[in-house]
Amino acid sequence: MKPFGQVIYVLGGSLVQIILPVALLVVTWMQRERQAPYPAFWAGESMINVSVYIADAPERKLKLIAPGLKHDWYWLLSDNLEAAEPLAVIVYAVGMLLCVGAFVAFIFFAIADYRASEA
Repeated sequence: MKPFGQVIYVLGGSLVQIILPVALLVVTWMQRERQAPYPAFWAGESMINVSVYIADAPERKLKLIAPGLKHDWYWLLSDNLEAAEPLAVIVYAVGMLLCVGAFVAFIFFAIADYRASEA
């Protein structure tokens, strides 16, 4: 039984892989802003990993975790496999921006904390 439908059921793995670190990012940002770069980097890294899986949809060359499983993104994009590459590029770019932004924020907060400790 799939209470949210077949699409959400199939999209679930990739969705959770991205939503979990993004949710942690939001909570961390609200509670301890200076710690937000850590889950931001994790979210970006997860998006980069999902982009590889999306890009593999037309060829299905990646080894799945168990025999007999279907490729999620092949199923999701089966009517439009040409969309796999552009979608993967977008997800990759957003993931890279998150990673770079997290790194820059980490450096910014580290310098600010160092300057505050020197004063």
